[in-house]
Amino acid sequence: MAEEVVKRPRGRPRKVQPTEELNKANSEALAVTRLRLSQVGTAAMQEIKDEAERAKVRELKWPMCIHTFETMRNDSTIALALTLKQQMLEKAFSKWYVDYNKESAASKEASLFVKYVFSNLDNQTLRQIAATASDFNVYGFSCFEKVFSKITSGKYLNKYPYRLSKLAHRPQATLDYNEPFKFSPEGREILGIWQNPDAFQDNYGMQFFNWMKDVDPKEGAVYIDIKKIALFNINATESNPMGRSPLVPCYKPFREKIVIENLEVVGVTKDLAGLLQIKIPSSILQKAALNPLGQEAVFLKQLMKDASNAHKGEQSMIILPSDVQVGNTPQYSMDLKGVDGSSSGQDTTKLINERKKLILDCFGAGFILVGDSGVGSFNLSEGKQNTYSFFVERDINTILDTINEDIIPQLLALNNIYLDDEDIPKIRAGEIDQVDIGLFSSAMQRLKATGLIAITVDMVNEIYAKLGLEYRVPEGTTPEQLRELLGAMTSRSGDGMASSTGGLNGTGDNVSQEDTSISNLANTP
Repeated sequence: MAEEVVKRPRGRPRKVQPTEELNKANSEALAVTRLRLSQVGTAAMQEIKDEAERAKVRELKWPMCIHTFETMRNDSTIALALTLKQQMLEKAFSKWYVDYNKESAASKEASLFVKYVFSNLDNQTLRQIAATASDFNVYGFSCFEKVFSKITSGKYLNKYPYRLSKLAHRPQATLDYNEPFKFSPEGREILGIWQNPDAFQDNYGMQFFNWMKDVDPKEGAVYIDIKKIALFNINATESNPMGRSPLVPCYKPFREKIVIENLEVVGVTKDLAGLLQIKIPSSILQKAALNPLGQEAVFLKQLMKDASNAHKGEQSMIILPSDVQVGNTPQYSMDLKGVDGSSSGQDTTKLINERKKLILDCFGAGFILVGDSGVGSFNLSEGKQNTYSFFVERDINTILDTINEDIIPQLLALNNIYLDDEDIPKIRAGEIDQVDIGLFSSAMQRLKATGLIAITVDMVNEIYAKLGLEYRVPEGTTPEQLRELLGAMTSRSGDGMASSTGGLNGTGDNVSQEDTSISNLANTP
């Protein structure tokens, strides 16, 4: 096709592309033409961090938040929520397993090595690591330094060179007060953390560390590279790797609860101690007001001081003149009055419980208060506990993500073990909820009766694990050996499926005697 040339008023002639070639253009070609492969934008980690800090109240800004969070975690309500979370994490990691690709011999070998390493940490267990890492529920993040050492004994001596000795916790309060994290110049990645040199002290306040080690441009701080750091964070995003502490939304109800509790204590104290009421002639009050330095003013000030000391329990008596007025009425008198009622009629206990509920709901633990007010429901409590399990599972997954995506691959790489993604072993935490044995066994029976469950070694071991049994069927057990091990089935729950009706009408056509099966609720609609 001949090309047309269109004359423009100025400049060079422009060639018009043929219509057929324009119609051949598609989105795929446009998507890859002159495409830049590297990043152009930035996650703006430092900028987002600064903006988040400016939006917080002073008590929640770094490093003031360290003191604030320590104060808050000593509150009974917050301590209960944090302790419950920690206990659930400890339970999950008290029994842990290593999953691997059963079709890969290399994956199985790597899983045995990973299990050996995490079972032989130096004076540390995975349960203790999880308990320590749970302080991200206080600060939003938790830092550990990965400590590796050479294998000098054991079955992997001369086979693999290195092992993970321990995960050493680096407390949040020891990080640099100005800049705890070091970001890349473009704000896209974390390069490491700075630790305050004041943390390197012995019992006598002497500092011990090598200034020439891990040299960093930031003077006066010890730098730890991110490759050495295992970072656990909660409510974190790519732009906010420090995470967000659950205590931040708790701060307002926490402060309100403290104020109301203090006012309640003051009110009870005044009610129990009473209020001194002293009556004196009005002439004395007038003269004291006219002449602040006169005898009447001095007498009035001393009387007020004696009343204050008596109310605080620092004085056991007050001396008053015994003069009387006309009609034999004492000119001076003193009574102890109680505090009746309140200024606004508010129920302080109700106000405090409302703040407690707000705090516990931030941790998903509101079910703790169900029934405390005298009104509650088992179904409501059970539903709230199911919601709480999602909060706990998120914490478990947060810990597992760092272990499985950072620590284990680095451990294997140090020992020249390189596997495909599906072959890399992964640690799996144990169950946090107690399995209802009745419901679980009923479900297994029905699945087996309808032929929807396969009797294999893996399936039997999975059932044993759900029930909390320690025994496992050895790997490599043949189907014949497994059937012999399990024994013959005595249940006839699946016989009805063999009938011509497919079990719709059962297997019998009459009842020779009393039918006790009707008492089984599982058989009735």
